[in-house]
Amino acid sequence: MINPDRFNYFRLRYSVTDDALDTLHPICKRQFEDLAEMLEANPFKDDAGGRWLFLPFEAYRHPARQAMLLGEGRTRAAPYSSAHQFGLAVDFVPVRDGVVGQWSWQAPKEAWDFLGQCAQKFGLVQPISWDRPHIESPVWSQLARALRKALDGTPVKGAAGPTGGRVSP
Repeated sequence: MINPDRFNYFRLRYSVTDDALDTLHPICKRQFEDLAEMLEANPFKDDAGGRWLFLPFEAYRHPARQAMLLGEGRTRAAPYSSAHQFGLAVDFVPVRDGVVGQWSWQAPKEAWDFLGQCAQKFGLVQPISWDRPHIESPVWSQLARALRKALDGTPVKGAAGPTGGRVSP
């Protein structure tokens, strides 16, 4: 189980904008909770002997915050085009040697690879090469295709049709 004292201190100290895992959609909440527990119990150990603990940083993201991050150049996703607006993604922050005040997005590549491999064990994905902290439910890609189709009327190859069958190319 996640150590609530450590996580709450981290959340308060760094002004995380929500209750992280509490804001996830029920369809994937348990997967993310299991991932967070595994990551806390098994931090990544780098070649220099450092230990990297990954903690949930942000899950649901309000569209206004998404717009702000887009405006600052910290994301490429507009509001409602991110899994965060649907409670289907979590960004994890790496903490060096378990010291809460020593977190950095500059973890070694191998640590980010470890995060992605752990996510896969719970049926989650790390789909964005330039956004390594981002882990999402594969449900998002299906929902995104359906949203694009609904918004522009264009059939999306491989998306489920109204009767559950596949739309042909």
